[in-house]
Amino acid sequence: RAGVRSVVNQAGRIAWRAWRRFLFKPYIINRTINGETFPFFIGDVYGEEWYAQRIEHVPELLWVKNNLQEGDIVADCGCHHGFVGILCARWIGSTGEVIGFEPLPHNVEIVRKNIELNRIGNFEIRCEAVGSKNRTVRFRGDSNGAVTESAGPGTIQVPVVSLDEVFRSEKPMFLKIDVEGYEIEVLRGAREVLRSLPRLDLEIHPLLFTDPKGDVERLFALLPLDCYEVFLQTGFNLELVPYKPEEHTPEKIATYDKVNLFARPIAWKNGRQEE
Repeated sequence: RAGVRSVVNQAGRIAWRAWRRFLFKPYIINRTINGETFPFFIGDVYGEEWYAQRIEHVPELLWVKNNLQEGDIVADCGCHHGFVGILCARWIGSTGEVIGFEPLPHNVEIVRKNIELNRIGNFEIRCEAVGSKNRTVRFRGDSNGAVTESAGPGTIQVPVVSLDEVFRSEKPMFLKIDVEGYEIEVLRGAREVLRSLPRLDLEIHPLLFTDPKGDVERLFALLPLDCYEVFLQTGFNLELVPYKPEEHTPEKIATYDKVNLFARPIAWKNGRQEE
């Protein structure tokens, strides 16, 4: 669906990563995001490509910061190297907690290094995927891996948990979900959590869906959007725009490779939840 140019670009990125992987040695950077500087461990070529950039104004992370508060419980689904999780742990303070879910052991070790490097005491990392129910799945073993039906070389078996099982009693107030096309399964396993109207940072991957338009419709049906103020980001580092159902239809959203959806309950005013 992406077209010849996208395929060629992807092939070029794969070739660059292979060469860079051969030469790569881990290192530490000081990264500045929206005026805040912190150390970060670059553990592989994916980490270098994504987190070593010098972009300082990051609209989506500014939205996350402005919609967290002291003492929040954050569920970080698809933690990768812990970049967003580390920032959330700083922003919610010592009375809050981040629970990160990352299925790949290699990535989990990088997250642990970043937790230690930043002296973070309120960030728990779990070596698990998130889905609709507790089970095991096959997963591509590369740093940006995803659930796969293949059992070929380079895949591993990983445990899956549902958010409703993990958070049976106290619910997370903020959900960050970045699971490379597995979004619907995560939301199906979070029906009770969603009833509590957590704030949302959801990465939608239409390019990875089997039925892009239909899957976007199914995904939206799982979200109580009438209870939320919703924003979308339709391209890399673009400013967020208000979600307009008549404009941002499933057909339209399905044409993008990736769309970030941000939502806060309508009762959320001035950085706090109204009683």
